[in-house]
Amino acid sequence: MLETKTAAKQRILQASGEVFAESGFRRATIRDICSRAGVNIASVNYYFQDKGNLYVETLRYWKDIAFEKYPRELGTSESDPPEERLKGFIRSFVFRILDTGVESRFGRLMAREFA
Repeated sequence: MLETKTAAKQRILQASGEVFAESGFRRATIRDICSRAGVNIASVNYYFQDKGNLYVETLRYWKDIAFEKYPRELGTSESDPPEERLKGFIRSFVFRILDTGVESRFGRLMAREFA
C-alpha cells in the first residue's frame, strides 16, 4: 500500500522537530532528518524546497501543537490587567519548555534559538 503524501510530510516534520531541537539548525542534517523519518533525501526538496523552508515549517508545525495545549496567555483574557496577562504568557512559555510530552518540542526549539 502506498503511503499518502501527507503522511510522509508529517513524518518529516516530526523527525525534523527532534533533530533541530537536539542539534540546532546549523548542525542538523537533511540526511539525519530523512533517516529518522524513513524517507529519501529528495522528499525534503519535494515538500519543502530546502533546509531553511523545512525549518520554518517545522517551527509552525510544533507551535500549533504546543499552543493547542498551552495557549499564548494561558487562562487570561483581554479584559485582564496587563500584569495578569504577562504572568499567563510567561507561565505558558515555561510550561511549553518543561512539558515532558511532544508539546515541549516547540519550546525546546525556541530555547535552543535563544541560547
